[in-house]
Amino acid sequence: MALHFDFLLDGIFAVTAFEIAATYNDGNYIYAALEYQTSSISAFRRHLDNPLPETIEPMLAFSLMFMVLTLASSQARLNNASSCLPNTDSTTYFSGNGILESTVTHFALLQGVSAIVERKPEYVTNSPCINRLKPFKELPSTAVDPEIESTLSKIGDCNEARITSTVNELYEHRVSQISLWETCKNALSMLRECFAKCADESHSGYTLGWLNMAGDEFIKAVIAEDTTALLLLMYWGVLCQKFGHQVWWARSYGGLLVDELVRSKLADITDDETKGLVTLAQERVRQYRLRGAF
Repeated sequence: MALHFDFLLDGIFAVTAFEIAATYNDGNYIYAALEYQTSSISAFRRHLDNPLPETIEPMLAFSLMFMVLTLASSQARLNNASSCLPNTDSTTYFSGNGILESTVTHFALLQGVSAIVERKPEYVTNSPCINRLKPFKELPSTAVDPEIESTLSKIGDCNEARITSTVNELYEHRVSQISLWETCKNALSMLRECFAKCADESHSGYTLGWLNMAGDEFIKAVIAEDTTALLLLMYWGVLCQKFGHQVWWARSYGGLLVDELVRSKLADITDDETKGLVTLAQERVRQYRLRGAF
């Protein structure tokens, strides 16, 4: 299939180059991976604009690969920001692209695939690529870690507070807060499911789908720096870091995401309870990093 679709073939080359770079710490392969990734994304965008029946299956396959590329490229940019790439200016590839910006940009592109699937759900039903995967709703659930469950409940309380605190606000502001409340409530529900269903390491890969399941409105809330949305994204990073030791392309991604959110988006928080949520996320990441080091 990849031989007939440039975006799929270039995507495979990009993943391969990122893996070699991660294995041997070789800047040449990071350079090559980013080149292939850029090429694959450009071609993929063209197909998104004009999808044809024969391109849907390759696009679905690429969407799965693209989630891997999102994490692999984001952590490569951060881990190698000061690397010297032979015969090139490394700042061309690593400056101005934080892990949050890279993540949001990549997952926003996947919304284009979601739009196609929503219009033609039979494509997913009949997809050999997708049918190899057990549906998320059918995964067995386990009890969520009590500390994490308590944390998610506190984030839920923060979200609920926006409803009660805006009772006397202007109508337009209240409407926007109600919309954010609904968006974050859905994202929280899906994140709680991920913590419950991805506890088994054989199902940890499903964690990657959370941001896509949270939806376009959630991504907009993150871009708008809504505190509740940022906290939810931070704890998704915690979950990603928990399983990062399993695969090269997620080895440090979750922790890097948490680090950046704390440093650039949540550093000025004054509320003690919210600061406690941030501190716990940092502690969990520290624990998972130590575990992954052995």
